[in-house]
Amino acid sequence: MSMPRIAAMIALAALSGCAAPAAGSSAAQPLRRVPAGAPVPRSAGLQITASVTPDPMIVGAESVYAVTVLNTGDQDAENVTITDVLDPGTAVTRLPGDCSSAGQTVTCGGPGLTIGPGDSATYRIPVTTDPGLSDGTNLRNRARVSASGVPADSTQLTSQTRTLTDVEITETAPAVVRPDATITYTLTVTNRGPSQAADVTVQDETGGGRTTIAGRPAECPGGGLTLTCPLGTLAPDESREFAFTVTPDAVGVIENCATVATASREENTANNRSCAATVVEPARSPSPAPPSPAAHLSTFTPEPTPAELPTPAPSATATATASPTASPEPTPGEEAGPGPGLAPEEPGRGPEPDPDDERAVPGQAGDTLPMTGVSVWLFGLGVAVLLAVGLLVRYFSRRERAGGQGRSGSHGAV
Repeated sequence: MSMPRIAAMIALAALSGCAAPAAGSSAAQPLRRVPAGAPVPRSAGLQITASVTPDPMIVGAESVYAVTVLNTGDQDAENVTITDVLDPGTAVTRLPGDCSSAGQTVTCGGPGLTIGPGDSATYRIPVTTDPGLSDGTNLRNRARVSASGVPADSTQLTSQTRTLTDVEITETAPAVVRPDATITYTLTVTNRGPSQAADVTVQDETGGGRTTIAGRPAECPGGGLTLTCPLGTLAPDESREFAFTVTPDAVGVIENCATVATASREENTANNRSCAATVVEPARSPSPAPPSPAAHLSTFTPEPTPAELPTPAPSATATATASPTASPEPTPGEEAGPGPGLAPEEPGRGPEPDPDDERAVPGQAGDTLPMTGVSVWLFGLGVAVLLAVGLLVRYFSRRERAGGQGRSGSHGAV
């Protein structure tokens, strides 16, 4: 056998040995296919999301976090537990029935909570933000869910804050004052919240040129006719009250208005201005003194007494000899009195009229005759006395004449 043929056989044998499998090795296994209708392995899947209302969150007001868990698998998720960690700038106000809190961590669900495939569970957690937070502060909320035999899931929510305030001012003053009195204005400033009100300032023009400031409060330093009162920061529901006094320089209605402003965000400005009106009465003229009762009486003038009145002359027919049976004529002294048992009245003065009696009529007793100064009452009394004396004289004169004729007749008969 030739050498070339031997070399070819050796090469073929070597190639055959390399291709043979090694002793103890297993042959390559082909891929197995799952038969149609065979069961597929099942599992649960959890997904958690979070949101907040309102967004941005109002500083000092209530916001609500909504934490939702969804089962994305095809098997029940059992013993589902949700934990929510709140930002230090928030505080829990109230919790759902199956939730509890410890510090800033809220835990809901736990043993007994099962979420079926495709179902979800939502927990609403109310919180209040710190009223002292600044505008635009970032608040973070981290939520996590876990269940038995299911991978856990978590999420984080970041929200910004927004301040909102409502400052209010009221002004009061007396309704009416005298011109020599002062007017006291009382100002009350209140922050209705919900956030802190920063750089609160009050301004009052004090009625312009119709008043003069008499008392300036410590909250309003400086001078001039306008009060400027920086009050600083007011917490929610905090109030400041102060007063100042002015002196009115005119009569009539004086109106004063005050305004308040803040550097914080404010939507309601209708209550940022308040006014008060005061009526300054005009000065009253002094009332005239009531008339004295003596002003209604005339000046007293001494009058002659009845004893000084002249005795009337006897009639020309009267004889010088009085009849023995005739009554004596009254003497001037007996004619003075008004009669026995009557007390003499003060000459020239009648009863004093009541100055407040509107029924008093001029010319009543107590008035005097013009020119003479003699009272009317005394004048009437004198006339009556004179008439009485005249009648007495006439009576006695006729009697005397009748007596004389009788005696003449008797002498002729003799």
